[in-house]
Amino acid sequence: MNKKLLFIVVLFLVANSVIYSLSLYKNNVVASYYAEDFHGKKTSNGEDFNMNSLTCAHKSLPFNTIIKVTNISNGKSVNVRVNDRGPFVLNREIDLSKAAAVQLDMIGKGTVKVKLEIVKQGENTKQSVQTAQKALQIMKQRFPNYQESVETQTSEQKKTTDLSKISKGTLWD
Repeated sequence: MNKKLLFIVVLFLVANSVIYSLSLYKNNVVASYYAEDFHGKKTSNGEDFNMNSLTCAHKSLPFNTIIKVTNISNGKSVNVRVNDRGPFVLNREIDLSKAAAVQLDMIGKGTVKVKLEIVKQGENTKQSVQTAQKALQIMKQRFPNYQESVETQTSEQKKTTDLSKISKGTLWD
């Protein structure tokens, strides 16, 4: 009995370590930060922006995704939670709160090259999808040649789509 219990506990721990392992999302991309001008204003997910919280804006990742952001020039890193959309500037991948920017030692620089790793993927809710689509529209209006792949389906729609592709033999198209 004890061996079975031990086996189950070990299996559970191994499974969790696989689930929560970091996944490289993007490397050598530009991060900026936003602070006082937006402090207290509503974010895209409806929260009040708090420049002292470890949060960020991203154009397409689901809300509540946890990202490990590493400053490539000094190796400092911080985990942030996606709660807003942006930055709406070409060649910028992520907009960090001031608190996150302080931890990355980027305040005086304004922008830095970073590595982004997904710690925990947020749920692709209807709100996440709609605001990501709106962010894409904003970028295309400002920059007509802008291209960004955006996940535009909820989890349930994606399951249905994947099943239909399997039945048609076009899963990899």
